[in-house]
Amino acid sequence: MLCQNRATNFTALHRALGLEPTPPSYTMIQQAVSDEVRERSDLDWKRELPHGNSEETRDEFTKDVAAMANSGGGTIVFGVEEDRSTSAARTIVGASSWDDSRQRTLRTWAFNSIHPPVHGLEFALIQEDGVEVILLNAQASADTPHLIIMNGSFRAPRREGAGTVYMSEREIESHYRTSV
Repeated sequence: MLCQNRATNFTALHRALGLEPTPPSYTMIQQAVSDEVRERSDLDWKRELPHGNSEETRDEFTKDVAAMANSGGGTIVFGVEEDRSTSAARTIVGASSWDDSRQRTLRTWAFNSIHPPVHGLEFALIQEDGVEVILLNAQASADTPHLIIMNGSFRAPRREGAGTVYMSEREIESHYRTSV
């Protein structure tokens, strides 16, 4: 097992598995699949890392990061396929193409395409037998709501259970009131 980059020792994955704070490990990912841990407001399974630099890819990534930041923080796990009917971790498929360049791109998207920017993203690369899984931990933010531009208008995503929804005008107003 190899864990690189700064990573929180207690993530939403730890919480879902009922574990004490420890560095994230491949064993944790295997346990999540074995236990069929379901997505929730602070945990999201993604089959693969965002590939390429298309607007659609960037928009999907920034939506997910802004939603976590707007919802009190959480963990996105890249390289785990979910069961679409239950939102449970189904299998480890591995995330490829992880390097410093990809990390810089994702940080740049979070900084330049989310308003206000989301800071402090923590990435952990976990490897075993050539299979890579990436954990992205987004901290709770005092700067909510974080907005993204989608279809020419600002939207404020947030997590609701296993999914992402967009805040109503009243929810956005409430976030602005509580963040000052």
